[in-house]
Amino acid sequence: MEEQDIHSTQIILKELSDIKASLAVNTNETANIKSSIADIKSDMKEIKNDFVTRREYDEALKEIKNQISPLKKLIYGFIATILVAVVGSILKLIIK
Repeated sequence: MEEQDIHSTQIILKELSDIKASLAVNTNETANIKSSIADIKSDMKEIKNDFVTRREYDEALKEIKNQISPLKKLIYGFIATILVAVVGSILKLIIK
């Protein structure tokens, strides 16, 4: 009976040792997961900041385009007037 008790005790100690090793591995994996989650949170924060910056940039660019639009139309009109005058002068010279 004593030999059987020793054998049972050895089996139990072996199983406890395996459980301890498994817990150590799980603890290490948990630490790795926590580290990965922290990295992901940091990346998400950077992406959010980049998105906000990009949105502000797009809004500012749109506002600048809106402010420049009338000036562009004026310049295109001026160039068109000059071209019409030049073409008209050339046609006048050709028709004469």
